Amino acid sequence: LFLTLLLIASIAIADDQRPSGDNRITWYYANFPPVTIPDGPQAGTGFYDRITQFIIERLDGYEHEFQVANFKRIINEIRSQEPVCCATLYKTPEREKYVTFSLPVVVVLPSGVVARKADREKLKPYLSEDRTIFLERVLQDGNFRVGVAKGRIYTGEIDEILDRYRSSRLVDERAGKDVFQGLVAMLLAGRVDLIIGYPTEAQFAGRTLEKEDQVVFFPVAEMSQTYTLGHVGCPKNDWGQKIIDKVDLILKKHRATPEFIGYYEQRLDDDTIPTYRRIAQDVFSSPGPPP
Repeated sequence: LFLTLLLIASIAIADDQRPSGDNRITWYYANFPPVTIPDGPQAGTGFYDRITQFIIERLDGYEHEFQVANFKRIINEIRSQEPVCCATLYKTPEREKYVTFSLPVVVVLPSGVVARKADREKLKPYLSEDRTIFLERVLQDGNFRVGVAKGRIYTGEIDEILDRYRSSRLVDERAGKDVFQGLVAMLLAGRVDLIIGYPTEAQFAGRTLEKEDQVVFFPVAEMSQTYTLGHVGCPKNDWGQKIIDKVDLILKKHRATPEFIGYYEQRLDDDTIPTYRRIAQDVFSSPGPPP
C-alpha cells in the first residue's frame, strides 16, 4: 500500500512540474522574408524571428510551439481566444477589440524607393537635403520607370501617388512568387529604374542575389508617417494579458539595448542605419507612451 501511495504521489508531483495548457504558447508567424524566414539556409534569421527567440528565452515556465500561417489565420486564431501569440502585429483600432498588445517591440521604417547605386547622380534633382526622394516629381517628369508588386498596398502617400500613374507606362506592376526579389532583379537588369519596397526587403533581396552593394534605399519625401510600430499580440483575455505583462517587463529592460535594436538594423543598408537608430532610441528610451 505504501509503495502504491508513493507511486501516485510521484505521478502527481511530475504532473505539477509539467507545464499545463495555460503555460503553453503557440507562436504564429507568416512566411515573410526578411521579417520572418521559416525555411531555407537563412531560416530563423529574420528580425522578428530573433526578437521572438529573445523574448521566449526569458519567459520562464512556458512551453513554446511554432506555427506558420498567413496573417488572416493568425488574426482569426487570436480572435477566437486560442492560446496563441504573434510577435509581428501592427496595432489598429479594430484589432484592439480582441488583441492584447505589448509595448512596441520594433520600429519599422516605411516603404520607400530602391535604386541602383550607379544612378545616384541621375537622382540628385529629385532628392532633398535629408536624402529623401520626391516620388511625385520623379513620376511627373517621366524620366524613370517604377516597378511595383501587383496588388500590394504600400500605405499612405505612396499609394496615392502611384494610383495617379498606374495606367501609364511609368509604373510597371509585377506578380508572381518571390515578387520583390524579382523586382530587384529587374532593377539590376535595367528593365525598371526604381522599385518600391521596405528597406529591409531591399537589403535581403540584394544579399540573396549577391548584389547587396549595388542597391540603395531612399525614404519618400511625401510620406507623413516616418515609421510604424510592431507589437507582440495575444488574445484579449486573462491568459493573454498575463503573457503580455511578462513580455512588457522584458521589453522595458532590453528593447533600447544595441543587441535588441540590432535585430532590425542588420537588415538595413549602411545609409539607412543612422535614421533607424535615431528613431528607435527615441521611441524605446522615452519614459512615456510612444508617439
